[in-house]
Amino acid sequence: MPSTVATAAWAATTGPQAQAQALGAAEALRHGTYWNAPQLPGHDGPLTLGPGERERLRLILAGKPLSRQTWLDAVDAHLRGRHINATPGERALDLREDVLDERPDVYLDIDDWLTAIAATGADNQWPDLDIDAVCRAAVKAFHIERQLTDDGLLPAGTRVWTYLAYDIATATSLAQSGFRLGFADGAMVGQILDAARANAGAVFADWAQFGASYAAARSSLHGSYPCDDVWREATGAVATLLADPTGPWTALEFPTGEPA
Repeated sequence: MPSTVATAAWAATTGPQAQAQALGAAEALRHGTYWNAPQLPGHDGPLTLGPGERERLRLILAGKPLSRQTWLDAVDAHLRGRHINATPGERALDLREDVLDERPDVYLDIDDWLTAIAATGADNQWPDLDIDAVCRAAVKAFHIERQLTDDGLLPAGTRVWTYLAYDIATATSLAQSGFRLGFADGAMVGQILDAARANAGAVFADWAQFGASYAAARSSLHGSYPCDDVWREATGAVATLLADPTGPWTALEFPTGEPA
């Protein structure tokens, strides 16, 4: 993974669109693309997909054939958070928030968390496999948060309350891929970026919160334990972006807005 995110010199680095594009900077850093332009570094000719990009899109599309419609469906699902909301990890975080809404506490002990999941599952007649999946996701989130704190990416005594940053970052990255594929023109990409910017600003307060959510989600969805390659790549990208004095996360204020 590069030590800095690539910036296209000819593209905007300030303003609302740049703010929105910066939401996908961790994905750009992972894949060696520009954070602020759909063109690829080293490719001055016609737009083309980057190395491994078609396989990455196939995974995002969950095996569906790559077409403009399946791309649009994926963009919409990630922009609206429907993708992440359907995962056991997000269900676990949501349930913890529901419990904490009724308490003065800012954190929930793992035993109480698992008890609450089991009770909710029983009350709502969840299948045993679903209860088990959400419980395992909660245990994973518990360890992820502890490691984020140890790594200096989550203040002690705080928590990750949503994995939505992953969906927003993915939607932003998908917008750039769609432009490269000819699925979207500049106007459509702008609409996607506007929605991503508004949704991020309605949920997160700053780049640090957004980054912690993104790294936690990457580990929850694609990692095994918060010390593997997925973890190192995700937290490395976030730490780099938060520390880089010339990068978009330090040069740009975090977006503010209402959900689109």
